[in-house]
Amino acid sequence: MTEYQWLLLAKLLDRYNSMKDSISLMNKMYPNCKRIQEMIVAFGNGCDAKDILNKNKTEKMIAYYSKFTSLNKAIYITFERQRRLKLTVKKILTDMSYQFILFVSSMVVLTLFMHTVLPTMVNSLQLETNNALHLMKAFKTVNVFKNIIIWTILLCSAGLLYLIVNKKIVFLWAFLHRVHLDAFFKVIATYFLVLDLKILLDNGISLNDSLTLIKLNKDNQLSGLLAFHFNNCLESGTEFEKSLDNEYFDEQFHAICLWGLKSDDFSASLNDYVEIIEFKMQRMLKRITKGLQIMCYLFVMVIIVLAYEVLMIPLDMLQDFGVN
Repeated sequence: MTEYQWLLLAKLLDRYNSMKDSISLMNKMYPNCKRIQEMIVAFGNGCDAKDILNKNKTEKMIAYYSKFTSLNKAIYITFERQRRLKLTVKKILTDMSYQFILFVSSMVVLTLFMHTVLPTMVNSLQLETNNALHLMKAFKTVNVFKNIIIWTILLCSAGLLYLIVNKKIVFLWAFLHRVHLDAFFKVIATYFLVLDLKILLDNGISLNDSLTLIKLNKDNQLSGLLAFHFNNCLESGTEFEKSLDNEYFDEQFHAICLWGLKSDDFSASLNDYVEIIEFKMQRMLKRITKGLQIMCYLFVMVIIVLAYEVLMIPLDMLQDFGVN
């Protein structure tokens, strides 16, 4: 089933409050949808709606959230989370796309120049002067630095991707937390925790149930760890205000939530935090992209300087020959 069909099913559940009636109506609207027909057969066999939803990841998430709320709200929560995640990823990729393409292009041009153009120029001109030898050493040095940068980026990206895919990113956070270098992880984890909390609270799920849902959700271990510590503090009898003052939370989250509690509008404080962190993340991305952009310009400058030096060597040889 498509996202549109799921949301339409949720609307029908809002109206008729009956899964059987809603799915029967969906079957009339989409008679060729196999999944709808499978659900009708499962209902005919007396299966429960929560037991039927196990075909793919989306259905499992709907079934997971339906443990604490109605099925229609579980559908809304699932697709709202997916929509917010897509928007966040799209925004990050859009902000970094130009600098990333520029960086890759400059590295490709520099590699081609170092391994193809430059050797051809040197061999064709038959440069064997001291300047040419010094220049070749400079080429090799630049090539070494280039390779170090490329392999460092590739290894870091591969390691981060491995941790994310295998859902072990929380171990990296735990290590960085011990050495007090986890400020970035705190911001990211708190941001996604607040997004999930806002969606769940807006759909009528209590705070304790929301934290339980988040901490047991294996899709995002970072926000799950925060929810685990937050929920433990509340269950142990710690006051709500003190529970917000957690070592794993972003410091701004604590301050903004305290303001929300004083103004008796906790939901509004979550909205304010999301806006502030999105602005903060945008600034962080700009710094990263500026660093990449400066690196690209440096590589382009190196290419221009090296090409200029190679072309100037024959002229220097002619001048030396004229003097002699």
